[in-house]
Amino acid sequence: MSIRALLLLVLVSSPMVASAATIETRSSLRKRCLPRNQQVTTVSCTLHSHLHEFLPGVRYGIRNGGCVRKFRDGSIQVWRPATTRIQFCQVRGPDRFRAVTRYRTVFRCGVPVRRAFRERVRVPGLMRKVPRRVHVAGAWILQKPACGIFATASLH
Repeated sequence: MSIRALLLLVLVSSPMVASAATIETRSSLRKRCLPRNQQVTTVSCTLHSHLHEFLPGVRYGIRNGGCVRKFRDGSIQVWRPATTRIQFCQVRGPDRFRAVTRYRTVFRCGVPVRRAFRERVRVPGLMRKVPRRVHVAGAWILQKPACGIFATASLH
C-alpha cells in the first residue's frame, strides 16, 4: 500500500472512530417523559403498605382512618387495603364403587337361560363446596358522590 492510500484510509476512518468513542449520558425514563417540574415523587403511606405518588393536581389526605386522594376534576378515590376473603370452590369427592347384579342370556341346547353375574360399577364422587381463603390486593376505588350533592342540581 502506498502512503497516499494509508493517509486516505486514516482520514476516512478517523471521524467514525471519534464518534464511536464519545459516551452519551442517558437520562432515566421518567425524566424523559415528564418535564422537570412534573416529575413523580413517591412517599410510602404511614397507614397502609402502598405508595403516594405526588403528581400535579392530585392531593392526598386521611379521612375516617383511610387514605383519600382528590383529583382536579373533583373525583375522589379511597384506598381499600389488602385483605383476605373466603371463596367457595366446588371440589369433587373421591369415586366410590359398588357391586351390581346383572343378567345375561346363555343358550343351553337351544334353550335360553338367564345367568346372574356380579359387576363392579364406578359411582362418581359428589360435588361439594369447600371454603378457601383468598388474598385480595389493595386498590384505589372511586368514592360514590353523596346523594344530596348532585341530586338537587340535576332536578333544576
